[in-house]
Amino acid sequence: MHAVIKSAPDSSKPNWVWLLLPLALLCFVSIVRLQWPELSHGDDWSDSSVLFAGENFSRLGFAPSHGLPVFWPRADHVPPSVRPDSKEWNALSVFGTYTRLPPLHNWISGLLHPLFGDNILPYRIIAVSFSFVGLIAFWAFVKILSASERLAGIAVILYISNPYFIANFDSLHQHAYMDAFRNVALLGLAMIVWREGRQRIIGLIITWVSLLLLSLTTYEYLPLFTILLTGLAIYLSIRGQRMVGVTVLLLGSAIAVGLLIHFALVAGFYGGVQVALQDRIANAAQRISGNENLLGSAGAFSWLDWWNLVLLRFLSQASILGLPCLLLTMVFGMASWRVFTEYSRSRLRVTWGSGLALLVASSIWYAVMPAHCVDHAGLSFLQKFLIPGISLLLTSSYESLLRLMEATEVKAMVKNTIAVLVIGMVSWIGISSSELPLTAAKITAEKEFEKVRDCLVQLKPRLVQNDYIATNIMRPTWMMMHYLGTRAIAINDPKMLNASSVMPKIFLLVPTNDPGTQALADKLQKTHRVIGFCDNQRLPFYIFESTGTTP
Repeated sequence: MHAVIKSAPDSSKPNWVWLLLPLALLCFVSIVRLQWPELSHGDDWSDSSVLFAGENFSRLGFAPSHGLPVFWPRADHVPPSVRPDSKEWNALSVFGTYTRLPPLHNWISGLLHPLFGDNILPYRIIAVSFSFVGLIAFWAFVKILSASERLAGIAVILYISNPYFIANFDSLHQHAYMDAFRNVALLGLAMIVWREGRQRIIGLIITWVSLLLLSLTTYEYLPLFTILLTGLAIYLSIRGQRMVGVTVLLLGSAIAVGLLIHFALVAGFYGGVQVALQDRIANAAQRISGNENLLGSAGAFSWLDWWNLVLLRFLSQASILGLPCLLLTMVFGMASWRVFTEYSRSRLRVTWGSGLALLVASSIWYAVMPAHCVDHAGLSFLQKFLIPGISLLLTSSYESLLRLMEATEVKAMVKNTIAVLVIGMVSWIGISSSELPLTAAKITAEKEFEKVRDCLVQLKPRLVQNDYIATNIMRPTWMMMHYLGTRAIAINDPKMLNASSVMPKIFLLVPTNDPGTQALADKLQKTHRVIGFCDNQRLPFYIFESTGTTP
């Protein structure tokens, strides 16, 4: 296999059209997205937290919180995190110092804030730039696998067309950065396996650096690269390579260094290794079982929910055409295998195998942290793990179709027309089903969000320091904090309002069918007065202002 790939027409003059075409598509997608840079897409909760972290790093410096992000809006000190040995640990202290994930993306925000302040567009552009780098790396990765610029270009076009790439490629949170570092690491591993001499050394260096940066950004790709490094060790050993153990240990050390840096920051913040260790164990346990105890509690987690809401659903969503169609394309590729030439088989064997390996290995995170995945099943950032494998499998299916048409002597014009139509159709299905504001309905949705933003910004003069706002819907609280510049909490029950020692200055009540909403509105009538209604299709809400009356 190695000899065939090495002798493939890889040394001929590069056909850069197949790199420029996907990059042109990414430019188009980026320009459309950046016309609407606000918190109206992706994960507004996470994007808002990164902006707050950057502002607080800029104001307070990195030292007081030991380099960990502070999510308290406009903090004038370092709020303590809930300690992992306390009863309140499982309820995240969203206004405190965040210890759960590595902070590299928050550091980037902290470095950018003195330059750009709260103008969100430059942050988006930086994230998109990382996505460009990641996709160029993925193109080079697939080119090494397939020895074909055309197949690499098709793979990247399908990658860009995936709705779950579009949902996160300009994210201020970890998503754009972690995907870029992962793709560069994949390129480095391919260079280690299929290149010789100096290029292999370069592959080793870029893999080490990208794995270090990845481990400073997230834990979510650790299972993937644990499997890939194990596979690398086995493969190099079979080929009789020297220094296999040293190579794999060296690459593993990059991940270890990143994990140790984050652990040292947490230990410094808590003032001890023991509490930091408790924090790490409690964090992992909560994501595994939904409870800070590793064993969880009865009824806390359902594997049936995980199977339906995570594994099957994520595979179907990320497949663009749906899971049944993905399986059919794979069956078609295998059924037509016997008509291919030996060279086509050798090339497709690598792309099919790599796609399946990436798909399976990338899915391992769902099993490692099942409760976390179920809790976030309704969002759009966990499906992105599957995009590289899905893109490779769809590309392999496309190549199988071309080889089948060649073997059955379909005319070149007909073959090329069918090929263009297939890629165009799949690409359009993915892009049109994404959040990208291309259709009239999605552009209208973006304009409706601008009404929400304007309603919130107009309330800022009514708030002074230490005032806070409340709403009956949890998810928009971070977005509201961003535009109002103050703390926001979710109160969806009259009892919670009664328990508040200080009444929220502003309460934003979103009409819902929940019977508790009317009870909450009745209670608010006694402590607040209605001063307006934000009329929009995206997030309509009544605006209550405190009258100073206690409940």
